[in-house]
Formats: sequence, C-alpha cells, structure tokens
Amino acid sequence: MDIPTTMKAAVLFNYGDLRVTQKPVPALDVGEALVKVDSIAICGSDPAIIAKGWQNHPPLGEFTPGHEFTGTVVEVAPDGSGGDPEPVGGDHRPARLVPLAVRAS
Repeated sequence: MDIPTTMKAAVLFNYGDLRVTQKPVPALDVGEALVKVDSIAICGSDPAIIAKGWQNHPPLGEFTPGHEFTGTVVEVAPDGSGGDPEPVGGDHRPARLVPLAVRAS
C-alpha cells in the first residue's frame, strides 16, 4: 500500500473550534504503528474536551483529540524488544486510550 504524505485530521484550533484539515502523515517512532482509519466515534468526554480542553493538552492548532476508532495497520515501526510486531494489514482497535497516538487518514 502506498502511504500518502498528508492525511485528514480533526484539529482543535481553539476551544469550540474543531476543524477537519490536512496534516502531514507523521514518521513513526519506536513501537508505533500507522493506522488507516476506517471509522470513528465520539466519546462521552469529547464534547467537554472540545469546549474546554483538559490539563496539559497539546498546543491548540496541533491537538487532534480522540481515541474511538477502528482501522487497518499499514506500517509498523520496530518496538526495540526484538519481538514480533503486529502484522501490517491487521484490524486495530486501541488497547490503551492515548490521545495523539491516533493518526487519522
């Protein structure tokens, strides 16, 4: 699969100002996977985060909130342990809720 250089992402530019925009597809760090997002949902906490943010959130204009998604793994970086990474093409549902780990397509 050819991986594009840009992706769509919902970015919080200001409180109450969430916009879908184009962002560069990030380079993967050790232990990360790039997921082509097939579907998303909204978490019960998302409206409050969009309205007011939360403590220590990334800078406005860079912040892509969210952790409710499904998709397909399209690239996997080495995890540094020598273990077997999740295979490319596998279905993905996040095991840990880590905002910013989501890379929307």
